[in-house]
Amino acid sequence: MKLDLLQAAKAVLYSTRSQEDGLDGKIIKLPCYVSIDLMQALAINAQYEIKQILPIKEERVLIDSFEYEIIRQLSNSDCNCKRIYIIPHVGFAKGDLIKLMADDRDNGIDSRTLVMSNVSFSSYTIQSRARWIIDNKVVVDFGDYKLNASQCIVTKREEDIIGSSNQWDDLWRLSIADIYNKQNLDLQEPLVVSADLVHGAASVLCTHNHIDEEECNWYHGTWQYLRLLDMVSTPTWHHDFYTKQLCEALSLTTTPKALITGTADYSVLAYLINSSKQTGVECEIDILDLCATPLFACKWYAKKSNLNINTYEQNIFEFSNFHENSMDIVVTDAFLTRFTANETQSILNVWSRVLKSGGRVITTVRMHGKALPARSEEEAIRDFKERAIQRFERWEPYLNIRIDKIGELSEIYARKMISNKLGSEDEVLGLIKSCGFDILKQELSNVPGELYPTVYLRLACEKN
Repeated sequence: MKLDLLQAAKAVLYSTRSQEDGLDGKIIKLPCYVSIDLMQALAINAQYEIKQILPIKEERVLIDSFEYEIIRQLSNSDCNCKRIYIIPHVGFAKGDLIKLMADDRDNGIDSRTLVMSNVSFSSYTIQSRARWIIDNKVVVDFGDYKLNASQCIVTKREEDIIGSSNQWDDLWRLSIADIYNKQNLDLQEPLVVSADLVHGAASVLCTHNHIDEEECNWYHGTWQYLRLLDMVSTPTWHHDFYTKQLCEALSLTTTPKALITGTADYSVLAYLINSSKQTGVECEIDILDLCATPLFACKWYAKKSNLNINTYEQNIFEFSNFHENSMDIVVTDAFLTRFTANETQSILNVWSRVLKSGGRVITTVRMHGKALPARSEEEAIRDFKERAIQRFERWEPYLNIRIDKIGELSEIYARKMISNKLGSEDEVLGLIKSCGFDILKQELSNVPGELYPTVYLRLACEKN
């Protein structure tokens, strides 16, 4: 007797489901669309505790969503409920998160926030999917279409429970109960919001700049992704230096005027704005670059910060002809090594020309002679690409770019980026002094570097 065709199809379905779950009876995989039903069933059967890891991936959070209501009811029935909200940077979804955590407190839920950008890449694996740990007996990872994770996974395997509990303990220890307390606030740049935006703009706006006279999309379009991955030279590698020196320079006059000469994106601007807020001194800011893309990024950040800035898409020599003795501060990061030694002297002379007497230059200079590459250039480039791909996994839920594209962009950057040798520390200091500057602050600092660990000279100078 032939098997009924419908029964044959059902047999295939049962076989497929069995294969998906595997032979281990301690793990079950369910389709993503049943997540709400799954949450409700698990919550009803929880006895004493639910611990949740909840990545916040959108800037708007639906506080009245059904999944949050389930836990409210559970907490009010004497079940111990704890939550860790994971956000990419301080300020992400701030308004909704404040309301959500206040609602948690009102309902007896112990919640904390973990900022991804504060966690070392080498220290911890950040949970990208929502995870529940129930009574320390069952672990549930909920589906996420953006991560191509279309299944909810429920497991009671001992190794999964132990691993998830250890991860929870690590993340709970790093998380903060009151993330918006002034003591916890630090300069947090919204790279996860702007990286895709700047990447798209670069394909339209980029023409050329001092790094590439033909086309600089490979540079400006990739820069914010690599900064998010902490793989390129950035003011954040010199956080205390820039913060202290900018605050000191801003405090020297009641109406300072600052010039940013050459900028890959808005990072130097962010430090200038942050220092202005710390000192309570309003500063007029001019930003100069050959390419429209970094100026676009600065305009975006200034608008987000409710600040007006002046931008100039021209070279520094043209700018200086109309702005002599007009600036109190010139600030830029790792800018001079984009030029040859002869060009650098010209840049320093221009800085001197646009600064008022007593005006300050605050910058960093890469010291090539201090670095000792321990591998070939090809090996370093390959490692750079592999690190970019590995680190990107943490940020993938927030970005609209494929992981293979990140690998491609990072390799192009590693092959094309040029940093020129300007000589020894004494030679650089001598060059600066010869252009009319006194050295107020000089210090060497070891930083991760891009292809190799690197030493930078941090400088604060005054026009004499």
